[in-house]
Amino acid sequence: IEGIIALKKLECKDNGIRFIFNKNKSNDFITLKSIRQELKSAISHVINNSIEALNGKGNITFDLSLDGNLAKITISDDGPGVPQDKVSEIVKEGKSYNKKFGNGLGLPQCIETIESLGGEVSLKSDTEQGMTVSIHLIAEKTTKEKYDQEDISNFEYILIEDSKARRLQFEYCAKNEGVKVGTFSGYKELKEFLKKFKFNTDAIVITDSNLGEELEGEESAKELYYHYGFKDIRLLTAGDINELKSRNMAWISSIIGKHETQNFFESKA
Repeated sequence: IEGIIALKKLECKDNGIRFIFNKNKSNDFITLKSIRQELKSAISHVINNSIEALNGKGNITFDLSLDGNLAKITISDDGPGVPQDKVSEIVKEGKSYNKKFGNGLGLPQCIETIESLGGEVSLKSDTEQGMTVSIHLIAEKTTKEKYDQEDISNFEYILIEDSKARRLQFEYCAKNEGVKVGTFSGYKELKEFLKKFKFNTDAIVITDSNLGEELEGEESAKELYYHYGFKDIRLLTAGDINELKSRNMAWISSIIGKHETQNFFESKA
């Protein structure tokens, strides 16, 4: 769901639509028992309806929660909404309401898809508070880590980067190159895994110099080098490379400008 929201944010980056994501606060993972692509398409239909209803300005709020084995995904907008007595026409007949474009087919398709996956969809709307679409699906709640020992033992690269967009880009490039990587939002997250698992210390570590944490990237790298035994640690920066080089940090093997990162897998050999 976060991936869908990220894409929609990019599509709407030049207008006044704000995306708000409230997810289950526990550390447990929610795994939906459904076909992933079909679910993504259905949710995308709902979001597109909200975007069109807002006409360039407003909020779309996403809530993800778990009650037993039932996952609830709620998508709400604060657009003009639809009178409740018109909702059944939109759902059953594919009609639209006050739309300059479109014919309302998104919601019927969404409902049909969710029901085919064993779920349910409910709609609540009025002309004052906008539209709320609630999707209920069977789910499993597990405590599975995002990486296990086998994953971690095979890492060729480890990225520490607080920007989710850059982590996703790194993972995408690695997949295309056939390189096994692990990505972490900060040094604190990586340390939690270091406490539990045995890492391949031959993996190349790339850390952002500005992680938004108490420790700078170069200080985190120092601990990874001297305490954990990682041998090749590269510092990623948008700052002055020459100034960083002048510090003579023996634990840093190289300093990379952020504009240079698109080809860094080629330097592994």
